[in-house]
Amino acid sequence: TNIVDSIRRITSYFYTDKKEGCVPLTVKCTDSSFSTAPINYYQWNFGDGSPNVSGPTATTTVHTYTAVGTYTVIHIVQNVPGCRDTSFKYVINVVNPPNPSFTFSPSVVCWNQPVTIINTTNPADSVNHWHVNSDAGYFSHCITDPNPSWIFNHTGVFGFTLTAYTHGCSASVAST
Repeated sequence: TNIVDSIRRITSYFYTDKKEGCVPLTVKCTDSSFSTAPINYYQWNFGDGSPNVSGPTATTTVHTYTAVGTYTVIHIVQNVPGCRDTSFKYVINVVNPPNPSFTFSPSVVCWNQPVTIINTTNPADSVNHWHVNSDAGYFSHCITDPNPSWIFNHTGVFGFTLTAYTHGCSASVAST
């Protein structure tokens, strides 16, 4: 017969060090379940068809996702009396890096005149936000406008670097 853990129900819980990123994505999963009786069995299902990781000491595991996709991690624990619990479903997003591209206009300006970045990145890259850097670091901002303008008030020759972010995955391109 199973003993019922009536004071505090066994609860499967875990956290990860990442929830999204570029393929290949290595994620560390750490158990933080609780039970009044000792937990003696842990099982991890990574949602990508790979074998489950399980056993009495599998409290922490590292898994690498090698294909683009949205995966659901599930964690099961069991305590000594035989009570079990299955965790919430934790979603991991694995994406290809975006491929940012841009031009800017005008290419030559006088002091205190604006330059506009013309973003030519493919919309299919599903960019969440951008970071632009130029003017010897005086212009360095995260932006949501993919076509920002900047007034150069320092003399010299400056290029732009555009970084695109998609689900924690980034890629940069610099002007020539």
